[in-house]
Amino acid sequence: VPLRLATYVIILAELVFWMKYPVYLRPMFVTYSLLTLAFALLIALRRRHNLRAVTSTVVALQFLSEIAVEAALIHATGNTNSPLSALFLLTIVSASLAYRLVGTLVMASAVSLVYTFIIWLGLSQSVGANPEISLRTIFSTGDSVFYSIFLHILIFYLIAFVSGYLAEHLKRRDDKLADTSKALRRARLETDDILRHLNSGLLTIDANGKIIFFNRAAERILGYREEDVKGMPCQEVFAQRMPQLAGYLLDGIQSRMPFHRYETEIQTPDEIPVPLGLSISVLTEENDELRGVIAIFSDLTEAKRLEEKVRVADRLAAVGELSASIAHEIRNPLAAISGSVEVLSQELTLEGENARLMSLIVKESNRLNKILTDFLSYARIDRPASSTSRRSVRAKSVRWSTSCAITRVTRTVSRSISNPMIRSYILSVMKISSNSF
Repeated sequence: VPLRLATYVIILAELVFWMKYPVYLRPMFVTYSLLTLAFALLIALRRRHNLRAVTSTVVALQFLSEIAVEAALIHATGNTNSPLSALFLLTIVSASLAYRLVGTLVMASAVSLVYTFIIWLGLSQSVGANPEISLRTIFSTGDSVFYSIFLHILIFYLIAFVSGYLAEHLKRRDDKLADTSKALRRARLETDDILRHLNSGLLTIDANGKIIFFNRAAERILGYREEDVKGMPCQEVFAQRMPQLAGYLLDGIQSRMPFHRYETEIQTPDEIPVPLGLSISVLTEENDELRGVIAIFSDLTEAKRLEEKVRVADRLAAVGELSASIAHEIRNPLAAISGSVEVLSQELTLEGENARLMSLIVKESNRLNKILTDFLSYARIDRPASSTSRRSVRAKSVRWSTSCAITRVTRTVSRSISNPMIRSYILSVMKISSNSF
């Protein structure tokens, strides 16, 4: 764009100040001026509107009108002796920026044809308006006009090739740079999105202790907004509610040593204490120069709550095991007491209140024994159903058969042994054995 406008300004200056704006060139120059104005307006509006097709058409028409104006200027200022033939070079160079190498060579061909035409036209007018004589003059190798035209065409194509090649090379580099910038921007956006959507809080400070990154989880956990703290010293931001966090960050800058799995405590804006798990990493350059510190942290409130639940569950399990052991230990002497009372009830003849008390003792002993049995059954951890096999079935059968045998032996002993002490002891042992099964 600047080169196109510079070419227009040069042509305008030559036409107005040097040639005094001749009448026969005014229509052509007005057309060229209008196309240049349209070109500038389209360039200004291309970011807001998609006007690529219209812009391409206007650019092509402007090039054609510019070549026509330059040809008229060269024809009016001496043909082969005109110093304004250099204007064609500006047109060719500016065309290389719009059409690259192939388009520039096409533009050089058009300029060469136009230049040859105006030389032929000038010669035709100078030798008596005879086109054949002027045409022979152009292609006559013994005439200086031929070498002048040949030299100009050679320069046109040389400038077209060099400028087109450089423009093509510059276009490739611009495309490569644009692709690289786009990939870098995409990677930066993806990385930024990943860091901002982490469940753990993440903040970064530079070597001076100023906050340069603050993700959403950090906003939620610490109770600050990124736009309020970004660029501010961390010690000033965290001094009131979380001075320990600021201390860990500054220690990371001073010591240049990472800190892993620290636990600290902060306060929310409502002055509620929050346990915080913290890890600090040091960010350095390739030359080991400190760039800053990265802090990753998370709210441990839920973890602490779960940990307390596990601790309570462990205590309850220990209490349950202890209760089961105590119940088992109570059950054994209870069996002895119950057996002795049963023997006494069979040996003694009690009446009235004594018989009622003896019956109450036997009844309550049995009830207490049932309570302990139910409690031990509830406290016992059953094996999974999938582990039931032939061995478990056999074991249950053996336990049932043994229990039945013990019951039969107990009845026989109670009938056959006459000594109360021995019978009471044997019955107690039998009851304890039966409870074990």
